[in-house]
Amino acid sequence: MALIWESVDALDRSVYAAFLRANPAYYERTRQRVISYWDCYYRPGTHYGGTRDEYVGFKLLAYFDELIATA
Repeated sequence: MALIWESVDALDRSVYAAFLRANPAYYERTRQRVISYWDCYYRPGTHYGGTRDEYVGFKLLAYFDELIATA
């Protein structure tokens, strides 16, 4: 996911926005998986430990949420 975040400016915003709008169940499942993965591996007290703000998965979800709302 870090590679995706580093390249996020190269994404075609309109294509991703259209895909996410057309597939809300897929996006919701992806959101649930990001949360679950962070909770298992990255939350404070785990091996990698970190906040939600530091985790790239949540950064991507925020980016995609903005695409859905504005594009």
